[in-house]
Amino acid sequence: MSSLELKVPPVLFTFLCMLAMYLFNIMTRNAFSLCSSDDNSFVMRLLLFASSLMIGAGIALAGKYEFSKMKTTVNPMTPEKTSSLVQGGVYRWTRNPMYVGFLACLFGWSLFLMDWMVMVVFLPFFVWYLNKFQIEPEERFLQELFGQEFVNYKRKVKRWLFV
Repeated sequence: MSSLELKVPPVLFTFLCMLAMYLFNIMTRNAFSLCSSDDNSFVMRLLLFASSLMIGAGIALAGKYEFSKMKTTVNPMTPEKTSSLVQGGVYRWTRNPMYVGFLACLFGWSLFLMDWMVMVVFLPFFVWYLNKFQIEPEERFLQELFGQEFVNYKRKVKRWLFV
C-alpha cells in the first residue's frame, strides 16, 4: 500500500482542489481565461457553477443514499467496514457516483473561473489522484471481500460514467 492510499478523504481533496484551482487562477492573473476581464458574465458563470454543483451534489447524494439503504459504510477511509456490495440505483451507471459528483462540482468551479488551464490541469489530476490513491485501493479490498461478484460488477459498470 502506498503512503497516500486512503489517507486524504475525497471530499477534503475536492475542496483542496477547488482552493488550488482558485489560487492558480489568481496567480496566473487570468492569463488562461476564457473570457475578457471586461466581460460582464459573472451571473452566467455563477449559474453554470450552481447548476454543476447541484448536479454533482445530486449524483453524490444519490450514491450516499444507496449506501444508507444497504446499511454499509459510506466512509471511504475505512473500506474494511464494508458490509455489502452496492449495485442498485446510481451504481448501475457508475461504480463511483460520489466521486463523479465531486468531479461535476469541480467542473462547475472551473466554468466559474473561466480558465481553460484549470480545466486541463486540475480535472485530469483529480481523476488520476482518486483513481490511484482512493479507487484502486478500494477496489482491491472489494475484490478480496466479494470475489467474483465484484469482478462481474466491474465488467458491467464503468469506474467513472464512460471510462
